[in-house]
Amino acid sequence: MGSAGRFPFNGHFRVSVPGEMGAVLHAAGRVGASVPPEQAWPGVLTLYKALHLATGRSRVEMSRNLWDLLLTVPPERLGASMGRDLTLLVVAEDPEGLLISGVGLGGLMGVVEPRARPVVPPSHPILGEPGLPKGPPRALAPRLTAKSYVAWCHGEPPVEFRTADLYEKCGVRQ
Repeated sequence: MGSAGRFPFNGHFRVSVPGEMGAVLHAAGRVGASVPPEQAWPGVLTLYKALHLATGRSRVEMSRNLWDLLLTVPPERLGASMGRDLTLLVVAEDPEGLLISGVGLGGLMGVVEPRARPVVPPSHPILGEPGLPKGPPRALAPRLTAKSYVAWCHGEPPVEFRTADLYEKCGVRQ
């Protein structure tokens, strides 16, 4: 979701990367959100390029390959914060199901019309501090099958919106 302030989507990015055999990796996140847009852009571009290198034949391979790639990114390429402000939601899918992983998430909702429902409780380990992790984070196979998944950044207030409001906070106009 967008952040509060004049540039709610500064440092934000969203990509989908096709793998093999029906596997797809979806990622959304932000880095450098507190600096001017021209300073945030190089870090965003670095992440965008790394995300597009992810490959795999399954959701497990796509997720693992992505984190292996991200962990080789030199922190200085992620801006003045050296990636300490990275927030990232990753959903890897294949015909068998989903895996969700991430860093810097304050909450995670699944969109099940007409509402968005919590996917995990506030104490779940997938939620936590921002920053490039030291190793691949654990992944969650969600019990809640949703049309889409929406997260907000760690430290931002929790949200409970109607689906239309939630999409609007993500910059999607329906």
